[in-house]
Amino acid sequence: MRAPVPDVYARRRFHHVDYLSFFKRSGLHPRTMSRYLSSIRTFYRYLVDEGLCAGNPTVNLGTPKIVKNPPEYLTLEEVEILLGMPDQSTPLGLRDRTIIELLYSCRRRD
Repeated sequence: MRAPVPDVYARRRFHHVDYLSFFKRSGLHPRTMSRYLSSIRTFYRYLVDEGLCAGNPTVNLGTPKIVKNPPEYLTLEEVEILLGMPDQSTPLGLRDRTIIELLYSCRRRD
């Protein structure tokens, strides 16, 4: 038999809104706030699944908007310099150039 659930688990939606507002005012990055909110949601999902909480107050709580930075591209001159760097007279140099060309042609950003 489980112990009765203390009131600390019976939080209301506005407590979580205040919690996120506090982090926003503190200058926390939206991605960090989103991770915190995800943890809280997972915790409440667990409580509901185990029968320790009647409902999940975070269900309709919006997530912070995360702005994605546009990718940076190499200029044509930078690509030519990069492709010219491996020593093509050696097998390792040919391998390196092939890898660079493959990554560039696949538009990989790693």
